[in-house]
Amino acid sequence: MLLSWDPNLEQHIPNRIPTETGMTSAQFLAYFVFCIMSLPALLIRVHRIQRFFYITSTITLTFFIVLLIWALATMGSEGFGDTLNSGSSIPVSGSPYRTTWLMIYGIMSTIGSIAAGILNQNDYARFSAHSRHAIWGQAVAFPLYSIFASVIGILVTAGTQNRLGEPIWNPPTLFVRLLEINNSAGTRAAVFFAGLALAVSQLGSNISGNALSGGLDLASVFPKYINLRRGAYIVAILSPVVNPWRLVNTATTFLTVLSGYSVFLAPMTGIMASYYVIVSRSKINVDDLYVGDSSSIYWYTKGINWRAPLAVSIQHFQL
Repeated sequence: MLLSWDPNLEQHIPNRIPTETGMTSAQFLAYFVFCIMSLPALLIRVHRIQRFFYITSTITLTFFIVLLIWALATMGSEGFGDTLNSGSSIPVSGSPYRTTWLMIYGIMSTIGSIAAGILNQNDYARFSAHSRHAIWGQAVAFPLYSIFASVIGILVTAGTQNRLGEPIWNPPTLFVRLLEINNSAGTRAAVFFAGLALAVSQLGSNISGNALSGGLDLASVFPKYINLRRGAYIVAILSPVVNPWRLVNTATTFLTVLSGYSVFLAPMTGIMASYYVIVSRSKINVDDLYVGDSSSIYWYTKGINWRAPLAVSIQHFQL
C-alpha cells in the first residue's frame, strides 16, 4: 500500500538492516506500521468478534477471486507457465514408491498450513451453542478453503509466470513486480486495494490464529495474573522475537516451515483427540483442570504425565 503511494519508497529510506535478515529498513517500517494498526483490534472481545471475521473473510474471498479472474483474463496468448506443464517428469529418487512419497509430502505441506488452526480452533469452538455448529465449521471449512486457496495460488502463479519471467508465489511480491513494470495511476490504484485486502486478511489471521489463541494459552497457565486481553497483547509484543518476516522470505522457506508445523502439531493433535475420545470417553473434569496439586485427577506424577512425551516420541518415530 505504501509503495502504491510512492513506488520509490525503498530508495527514499536508507537501509540500515543487514542483508542476511531478509528485510530492508523500508519493509521493517511497513511491518511496524501494520503491528501498530493491529493492536486496537485486540480490544474486541472474543464473543463479539464473529462479525469482524465475517467482514475479513468476505473481503479476502472476494479479493482472491478477483485476482484469479485478472490473472486468467490478462494472460493472453502467452498462456500458462511451466508451473502447469503436464509433461513434467517425477524426480527420480531411486525408490519404487517415489510418487507415493511426493504425494505424502504434498499432503503434509497442506496440513501444515492449517495445522495451527486445527489445533487452536477449540479456543473458538467452545463458544458454539451446539456441537453440530463446531463440527460443520471444521468438516467443511478446512478442506474446502485449503483446496480453494491452493488452486487459486497455482493458477495465478502459472497465469503470470510468462509475462513476469518467473513464477512468483508470494502475492505482495507479485504486486511489487507489477509496479516495477508499470507504475501508472491505474496500476498503483489496483496495488493499493490489493494491499488493503491482504492487510485485512492478515489482520484476521493474526487475531484468531496468533494473538487470541496465544492469549488464551497464557490466561490458562497464569489465570491469576493474565486475562485473555493481556495475553493477546503480550503475544503481540513478543511476536517480533521470532522474526516472522523470514518465514515468507521465499516460497521454499515458507513450505519448509509449514511442513515443520505438521511434524510437531500432528502428534499433539492426535494425542489430544485420542485422549478425549478413547481414554476420557468424551468427559472432562473442568474444575480439576485448574487445580495445581495432587488433589486433581490430572496431577499424574508430580504434575507430569510421562505417557504424553512417550506417545509423542512414538508418533515422531512413525512419521
